[in-house]
Amino acid sequence: MPFTRSEFTKQSALTGAGIALTGTVAALATARKAPSSTTVRSGSTTRSAAR
Repeated sequence: MPFTRSEFTKQSALTGAGIALTGTVAALATARKAPSSTTVRSGSTTRSAAR
């Protein structure tokens, strides 16, 4: 059973949205693994910039 143009457009939009959502979830999962604070070095002392 062939697709009509509107069915093809709808299916393509749903597929694209699914791929975008998958990429967003992967990016968020990767970002959560990043360190939550950075270390700032000033002269001979080291302190945490954010907690």
